[in-house]
Order: sequence, then structure tokens, then C-alpha cells
Amino acid sequence: MLFIGSLVIAMVISGCSEKSDVEVDESTTSGDIQDSNSNNGDTNSTMSGDSSENEYNTENTNSLYSVYFGFDKFIVEGNKNIDTIKNNAKLIINSGSNVRVEGNTDEWGSDEYNYALALKRASSVKDALIGNNVPSNKIELVSYGESKPKCTDKTKQCWKENRRVDFVLTPTTK
Repeated sequence: MLFIGSLVIAMVISGCSEKSDVEVDESTTSGDIQDSNSNNGDTNSTMSGDSSENEYNTENTNSLYSVYFGFDKFIVEGNKNIDTIKNNAKLIINSGSNVRVEGNTDEWGSDEYNYALALKRASSVKDALIGNNVPSNKIELVSYGESKPKCTDKTKQCWKENRRVDFVLTPTTK
């Protein structure tokens, strides 16, 4: 009995040793994230961490914009996210290219949980693209979990930037 109790305590301590005391504002929605960086009604605004930075998507040079999610969320919500997906779908269709949909998370949670959540986010966005006439065979899903952050600061704003799905155009294969 003592041995089992010791094992349980050791597992709890080791499971919590790397990531501690996260303060999460669960009332934040994906709409709040994009509203903080609005571009005078431009529905393709993206997160930029600092409002003085260029609000256009500088990471993806293919004019596709990221979709942002609230903490522990994977359902596409908010008019800006929906408009972003509609605009991205048009660009994907018109480009004739395939698209890689890349799911990402913030650093909170286990690696396994974050990879699963990022995949759910990417899958949700894929479903929305298909609903906007992008053929499913042109969409590839990738889950990066927390391994590809846009921002590495230990702030709420930075964590919000990392809860996203990115789009990358890829060549079509025959």
C-alpha cells in the first residue's frame, strides 16, 4: 500500500514539474482575439502581438490568413474566423494549389493533449473549407501542437497568438 501511494505521488509530482500555475482567461473567444487587432473592418486581420506591427500575415507569404481559437477550443467561431476561412477558400480554389492546414496550440497541457487539440482545430478548419467548396483531396492536415509557436513570451497575448491554424499553399501532385 505504501509502495503504490509513493508511485502515485511520484507520478503527480513528475507530471506537474514542467508546466505550472497557468492563469487562463476562459472568457476569451476567438472573436476577442481578432478584434484586438482589427484593421478598420478588414476581415483578414491577423494576430501580431503588438498592435504597432504590420497587421498583415507576414509569416505566410501566400496571402492566406490564420484562424484563431480560444483556450481549449477547436470549433470555428466568430465572424472574423468565418470570413477568413471564406476568403482563404476562394484563394485556394483560384490558385489551383493544394493547401496544408497546420494546427497549433499554446504551451499549456501535455504534449499529447496539445497534438490532439491542434489536430481537432485543423480538422474543424478543413470541414469549414470543404463547406466553402475546397475539394477535400486538396487539403492536408498537420498537427504541430505547441512545437511551432509564433510567440514565445510568457504572456496571455502571446498564448492567444499560438492558438491558431495556419494555411500554406503547396504544389499539386499528379
